[in-house]
Amino acid sequence: MIRHIGRIVVAFSALALMASPAWAQARKGGGFGMGGGAAGLLMAPNVQKDLKLSDEQIGKIRDTLAEIREKHADEFTAAREASPEERPAKQAALAKVVNDEVKKSLALSEEQSKRFEQIGLQARGLQAFADPAIQAKLKLTDDQKSKIREIAAANRPGGGGGFANLSDEEKTAFFRKMAEARKENMEKALAVLTDDQRKEWKAMTGDTIELQFGGGRRPNN
Repeated sequence: MIRHIGRIVVAFSALALMASPAWAQARKGGGFGMGGGAAGLLMAPNVQKDLKLSDEQIGKIRDTLAEIREKHADEFTAAREASPEERPAKQAALAKVVNDEVKKSLALSEEQSKRFEQIGLQARGLQAFADPAIQAKLKLTDDQKSKIREIAAANRPGGGGGFANLSDEEKTAFFRKMAEARKENMEKALAVLTDDQRKEWKAMTGDTIELQFGGGRRPNN
């Protein structure tokens, strides 16, 4: 059971971190990278605290993630294997479906749902800027889109294979490295935006939260 839960956490954590250009380049090459959401991050204690989840809600997280992962297994695969041109739209659509199902399953309040969406947008990283809806809301110019793509393309690692064969410690180190890369690349992307665009992005994402990965605290029952 513990190993099963571990696979679920790694799957959703990887989906979130795949928003990193480094991961995207290692896996496929090109584009803004994989997009995820806040679902897997619900296992992190700091996210649970930020969302002010009750013990009852926390107790439902594992089963909720397991059910969603099983229900949308084919869609996760399709999004991962989609072409660079199709990938952003597939990922954005899947993230929305997953987020909506999580909010319903955990019975998140209006305030919790809003913050959950903000964290989900943060988790998407640079991939969010490939979403037509985000581009329109920020009023990104073609030049800005191009510059952000260049930031993504400039972060090509030496290789990305063999992840499944890594030890738990190596996977943790990998996720930490990817998180650091995400932060650096986001800072570069935000520097491309105007002051007004950065204010709008801040309103859309809320306070920055560290993207942690791992098991959350167990419910009391």
